[in-house]
Amino acid sequence: MDPAELLPHRWPMLLLDEVVAVEPGVRLIARRSVSAGDPWCGPAGFAPYLVLESWLQACAALLRLGSDGAADVLVVGLRGIRATRALRPGETVEHRVSVVRGFDTSAIFSGVSVVGDETVLTAEQATIATT
Repeated sequence: MDPAELLPHRWPMLLLDEVVAVEPGVRLIARRSVSAGDPWCGPAGFAPYLVLESWLQACAALLRLGSDGAADVLVVGLRGIRATRALRPGETVEHRVSVVRGFDTSAIFSGVSVVGDETVLTAEQATIATT
């Protein structure tokens, strides 16, 4: 599934390449491949804060699947975020997002981002809302 169908973001701000699995209201798996020509890939690679932003976009995509098409998505809170390293060109990160608790226009998410079998981001809790 094309993430552009679920999010208002467009290149270069859209930091997801594809949604590979989804169970609406429950979980979502999305991927992002990093290349040397990526405008966000600096000398140190794809910075950890961008890995977090990409993971948050996966959360927003899952939230929007259950919404009425609201355009604005806001990060309300983050807790227990741990990013371990930047991504290198040629790597593909897989974001695994789960709904901990859902509400009418918001949800609490948790999950991880992995490259192969290495966890590069752990998110204990992210609260996201639509307006």
